[in-house]
Amino acid sequence: MKTADDLESRRQAFSRLQNVRRRILDGELSFAKAALSVSNAPTGKNGGDLGWIERDRPMPESFSKAAFALAAGQISPPITTPMGVHLIQCLEIKPGQKSWQDARAALTTAMTRHLFTRACQQQRRTAKIERIKENRPPTELDDTQRPRDGSGT
Repeated sequence: MKTADDLESRRQAFSRLQNVRRRILDGELSFAKAALSVSNAPTGKNGGDLGWIERDRPMPESFSKAAFALAAGQISPPITTPMGVHLIQCLEIKPGQKSWQDARAALTTAMTRHLFTRACQQQRRTAKIERIKENRPPTELDDTQRPRDGSGT
């Protein structure tokens, strides 16, 4: 459900989708009929069917994370993304087709980022930061160091 950027609009959409989800789970409404009547996304016209999605595309991370946490047959609680507020229904799960060699570059980047973040978090716990004043002559006199007699020297 596409919403205006203001917080109140997003809250209203979130609340509305909570109600829609409850109705779907209670069997009062199908996901496809809910998408047809509530969604203003382009996929709403075909019952909310996105087709197959990959873990890292084409959706924002918050959407993908929620979608890939679902088991087949489950419907997510409302999910907020930059595009709006969504319900996600997982119809089926199929394993990816990439070999580890195909995914090597993405895995290397992800692991590097993970290990760097972990190392930073560990170092923050024990790190001590000190400011050291250097005793070196100034290269140029600033106003506080100029003689007050007006000579400038």
